[in-house]
Amino acid sequence: MRRQLLTNLLLLVAILLAALALRFAMQSPSHNTLADVIGLQTASSITIQRPGSSPVGLIEKSGQWQMQQPRPARASNHRVALILQLLNSPVYSEFYVFDSSELQMFGLAQPRLTLQLDDTLLLFGDTESLSGRRYVMHSGVIYLIDDDISPLLQAGAGNFVDPRMLPEGAQLRRMTLPMLRERQLDPHHSINLIQTQGSWRSDIKPPSFGSDELVQLIQNWSTAYAMQVAIMADNMVPENALPVRIWLRHEDQPLIMWVEVLANGLLISHPHADLRYLFPSSMLQQLFLQSPSSDA
Repeated sequence: MRRQLLTNLLLLVAILLAALALRFAMQSPSHNTLADVIGLQTASSITIQRPGSSPVGLIEKSGQWQMQQPRPARASNHRVALILQLLNSPVYSEFYVFDSSELQMFGLAQPRLTLQLDDTLLLFGDTESLSGRRYVMHSGVIYLIDDDISPLLQAGAGNFVDPRMLPEGAQLRRMTLPMLRERQLDPHHSINLIQTQGSWRSDIKPPSFGSDELVQLIQNWSTAYAMQVAIMADNMVPENALPVRIWLRHEDQPLIMWVEVLANGLLISHPHADLRYLFPSSMLQQLFLQSPSSDA
């Protein structure tokens, strides 16, 4: 009797283990990628939602990604490419969960964030304690994958904005900006630069800057990359900021930006775009000319 009971118990344990293995369908590492198992190779729209934060919406238009939420702006193609690299992550395990109460063990009862690629929704849960890999759920199936992009997805909306102040390939035709005096912007002296017949000249008499120096200055502005971009909570101009006006080819009205020297860098605000760009202090010498009357 006892032997029969023990046999039945062992059989029951075996059945339970088999059912558990079948239910969670835990697979060994394979060559499948996340793109393979969810049936999505790329995307042309991205929505990121984090608890307590406004959604970030990105969409591709003619090869350039644009931010739509929380405000319109050129997006960083490079950072979007990093997000889409998630699709190339290998899938190490799959788990089929049929009871919502089981989501807690994967950190998916309340996802840390959701990532929508076109119509495909991915929910991000906890990391696996030993490997550090991430549990990501799609259509009721949980995948264990490598995850290098969660810190980016958790970052502020400004981190998805193109760090270039001016569009790639923008052609400047005129510029007005303050000059430097003793490593500070001089509120009393500015310089006007204009391109005529393919050459740049300034309004300072006698000419104090060579053509090559002016061309380099314009090039620096055309290609300047900020180390940080923030979306302005309001479009108020900083109290001590000085204006920079940039006329682009085929544009009648200038872009007006406001420059302020801070202890930790150079802050350039673009109120019309609701954006602020932070540069290292070293960029001050690259974006502005020293006043000829300065002793420096």
